[in-house]
Amino acid sequence: MAAVGRDGSLVTFVASTGAPKWTAPAAEASPLLASDDEAVYLVTEDGKVRAVGRSDARARWTVGVDADLLAESRARGLAAHGRLVLTVPDGSVLTLGTKTGRTVWRLRDQAEGARPEVALSDRLLCVSGKHLSAVDVVTGKQVWRAENFKPPEGQVFFWGSPTLHGEHLYVSAREVLLRFDLRTGRPSDWPYAGLVQCDPHGPLVVQGNGLWSVAVNRTEGGINVLSLDPENETTWVFRIVRNP
Repeated sequence: MAAVGRDGSLVTFVASTGAPKWTAPAAEASPLLASDDEAVYLVTEDGKVRAVGRSDARARWTVGVDADLLAESRARGLAAHGRLVLTVPDGSVLTLGTKTGRTVWRLRDQAEGARPEVALSDRLLCVSGKHLSAVDVVTGKQVWRAENFKPPEGQVFFWGSPTLHGEHLYVSAREVLLRFDLRTGRPSDWPYAGLVQCDPHGPLVVQGNGLWSVAVNRTEGGINVLSLDPENETTWVFRIVRNP
């Protein structure tokens, strides 16, 4: 477990006990991005990306990238298969090699004025924003793109945050929940598809056999729970009424 100290140091702890492990005092850390077995990846105070080795707390590399990583909607990341994936405020997905920090591939024009959202299953990186697509996280090659859902003329359309469970991708579109086949990107046969209203920017969370989502308006809100057990297809809604 890692955290940033007030002085910009990178501090690590034993996750099971909370005991201090090591500190990198000169990390100049701002937000943390991700970690893997080799390093912790962070954005420095001057907007560069840095890898700090987990074994020795030393900086492995520091690179500048063509993106404002300290903007209001700060960059976020994940690390897997030798790639550090960054979703950045200019609406693109930027991917660096974890050994060198060099840019490997970049997916542009994925969102406008906001960070795209990503979810990873093995090498398949699902990306949402103006488009919903999946790419190979190592090569950046597109595997599929959802083409059957396009916004009406002149309207702004934004896919919600993708959530993966088993062989399916769950995502909100126009305030309703949809499910796609993770391998092909095709809509799957799901009894709840398009029937459950949820906040388009709210998180989708899988807990146990339930898919949790939130829907709100000016007067009330609700928490939806959909069963993901094919032998027990049920739904629950917990209503929350706001005070006048």
